[in-house]
Amino acid sequence: MDTPIVIWFGFAALVAALLALDLGVLHRKARPILVGEALWLSLFYLVLAAVFAGGVFHFRGSADGYAWLTGYLIEKSLTRSIHDSAAIAGASRGRCA
Repeated sequence: MDTPIVIWFGFAALVAALLALDLGVLHRKARPILVGEALWLSLFYLVLAAVFAGGVFHFRGSADGYAWLTGYLIEKSLTRSIHDSAAIAGASRGRCA
């Protein structure tokens, strides 16, 4: 890989900072998340992903940019289908009990 080690350390620091923000500040206590809060958090992470994709396109070229964007979209669609399946399974369990 031709990516400088400084970039990798910066990326790791960014991920650690986002985890600390998400788990240590935003979700410190176990509580239900309201729809509005979930929408704002989703928008924040989508914008962050778009900025990251722009950086990949700019610094690594269009081939790597499209590869990253394709992987991101596949991951989002699979995550969505897993959540939908869990919701359907949970709803059917509730009716049978």
